[in-house]
Amino acid sequence: MIRITKTVNFLNPRRFPKTITVLLPLLVVLTATFFVSPVRGETVVATIPIGTGLPNPIASGIDVDALSNLIFVADSAKNVVVMIDGYTNKVVATSQTLGNSYTYGLAVNPQTNKIFVTDASIYCCDTSRTVTVLDETTLAQVASVILPSSPAQIAVNSVTNRVYVEEYRVPAVDVMDGSTYSVVARLPVNCAPGTDTTRCNSAGIAVNHVTNKIYAAFTSPTTTSGYTTIFVIDGSTNTVTANVTYADWLLAAPPAPFGLAIDSATNMLYAVSGQDVQLQTKNSDSVHVIDASTNSIVTSVLLGKSTIGIGVDEATDRIYAGGLTDSTVLVIDGATNTLAATVPHVPTLGVAVNSATSLIYASGYFAHNVTVIAGPSPSTHATRTILTCDPGSVAVNQAAQCTATVTDTSSTPTSPTGTVSFTTNSSGTFTPSGSCTLNPASSSASSCTLSYSPDLGSDGTHRITGTYSADSTHFATRGSFNLAVTKRSTSNSVSCAGHSGKFTCTASISDTSLGLPLTPTGTVPWTSSSTSKKSAFVPPSCTLNGTGPTASCTVSYANPGKSMTVTITATYSGDAGHFGSTGSTTLTT
Repeated sequence: MIRITKTVNFLNPRRFPKTITVLLPLLVVLTATFFVSPVRGETVVATIPIGTGLPNPIASGIDVDALSNLIFVADSAKNVVVMIDGYTNKVVATSQTLGNSYTYGLAVNPQTNKIFVTDASIYCCDTSRTVTVLDETTLAQVASVILPSSPAQIAVNSVTNRVYVEEYRVPAVDVMDGSTYSVVARLPVNCAPGTDTTRCNSAGIAVNHVTNKIYAAFTSPTTTSGYTTIFVIDGSTNTVTANVTYADWLLAAPPAPFGLAIDSATNMLYAVSGQDVQLQTKNSDSVHVIDASTNSIVTSVLLGKSTIGIGVDEATDRIYAGGLTDSTVLVIDGATNTLAATVPHVPTLGVAVNSATSLIYASGYFAHNVTVIAGPSPSTHATRTILTCDPGSVAVNQAAQCTATVTDTSSTPTSPTGTVSFTTNSSGTFTPSGSCTLNPASSSASSCTLSYSPDLGSDGTHRITGTYSADSTHFATRGSFNLAVTKRSTSNSVSCAGHSGKFTCTASISDTSLGLPLTPTGTVPWTSSSTSKKSAFVPPSCTLNGTGPTASCTVSYANPGKSMTVTITATYSGDAGHFGSTGSTTLTT
C-alpha cells in the first residue's frame, strides 16, 4: 500500500511559502453592539440551520477543512459536533453526544482527518477536563484525553501534528501529541502583574504553522480595568519565549472569547479588545495588530465597538470580526489596517474562514445557525475534487479504476494542472504509483485515473482519498470515495468414484471472482444423507491443497449394507480471502 504523507500547499504558491500545509486555525470572531455601515465587498450568500429541538443549538467553536470543503461546528447546547458540506451549504452529519459539560472549542487537522473538541465547563464548574478526538469522515469518537483542568480554546499545528489547549480557569497551555492523543507538556503562565490572578482565564489561541510558534492569550482584571497577555510558545521546545501585554480585559464569562488569529503569510497577529464590562471597564474597542516577528504592537484598528473574537482570510488579507449583540461582522483590510466593510444582520458567536474559497462562516449564538458570507474572490481559483471508482464494489485482489476529476469552480474557470495523490484508510496497492498527472477533460476540469487493488484480508469499506496538490492558479482540494470490498467468491465441485459401498470423494474449490485469483485454503467437512450408522467418511474432513485458482482434497466414503441412493455434501467455510461454498453429488451405494 502506498501512503502519501507529504504536506500540501493549498494556498497561492505565489504568496505563501511552500512549507504551508493544509491548516486553517480555529478562526472565531465576535464584536459588540450598535456599529452599522453599508456592506462594501462582503455579501451574505446562505444561512444554514444547525439543528432543531430542545435545547436549542448553540453554535460555538467552528473550523474549516479547506481540502474537503467541510465545516465543523461545536453545538454547546446539545454537546455535539455538526458537519456542513461547503458545496451544498447543508448539514450532512451530526456526532453522538460528547462529554458532560459544553462542547465548545474546536479545531481540525486536515492532514490527519481528525477533529479536536474541548468539553468546557465555561458556564459553571470545573466538572469536565476532556478533549474529544473525532474522525472527520464519520464523526465517530476516536479518543478522549483528560487534562489537568477544564479546557476552552484549542488549535492544531498540522505540520507537527501537535494540539494546543488553553485551560479555562487555570493559566496553562497543554500540548498534545495528535498521533498518540497524549499530553506531552504542560506550560503554566502568569497573567499581567497587578491583576487579579484568581481570574486569569483563557482568551484565545492561534498557531503559525510556518514558524512553529503558538500564541496563547490569557486575560485578567484589575479593580478598575484589566489586561490581556499573549504568550509566545516555541513549538520545537515547548517553552514560553516572550509575551505581549495590552490594556484590555477580555471578560472571561460565557461565552468565552476566541480572541486571537494569525496570518501565516504576513506573520501578523490580530488580538481583540474584549467586550465592554458595564459599570467596570471600558475597553479600547480596537483590534490590535502585532508583528509576530518582533512581538510588538504595530497599530490598533479602532472599530468603535468591542470585539471578543477574530479570524483571517490569508488569501485576500482580510480580517473578520463578528458582532455578538448587534449582529454585525466587521472587515479589516490587512494591507492598510483600516476598517474596509461591515456586514449587518449576521448573529455571530464564531467565525471560520475558508481561504480556498474566501467564504466566511459565522456561527450564530442566538440564531442557532451558521451564516455564510462571500468575501472578495481570491486571485487563485477554488476547485472541487470528485473521486469515483469503477466498479464501486470489488473483491480483494480485484482492481478498481479510481478517477479523480478536479473542477475549477470560479466564475472564470480554467483547466487545473498538476497531480493528484491517492491514499487509503485500509490496505491495498495503487498502480502504477500513488499519484497521477491531470489531463484536461474540458475547459474547466481535468482528470486522471489509477488502479487500486485491495489486499487479502481487507474486506470492508476502503475510503479512497484523492488530494489535488494545486498549481499556480488553483487551490488544492480533496475528494473521497467509499469502495466496498468483499471476500472472493468460490465454487464447490464434488465428485465420487467407486463401487460396492466404497468410494473416493473429491471436493474442488475454485476462486471465481474477477481479478487476480487466490488459491483457496482451509478444510472441507463432509456429510452424507445416509441414515446408516455404518456410513462414514475417512477422514471426516480434509485439508485443501493446490495452486492457482483451484484447490482440492479427497476423503474415502463407505456405506456398507443394502443398496441406496445418498447425497454426499462437502462444505467449505472459506478463509481470509474467500467466501465459503457448498457442493454435493448423489451416488448409489
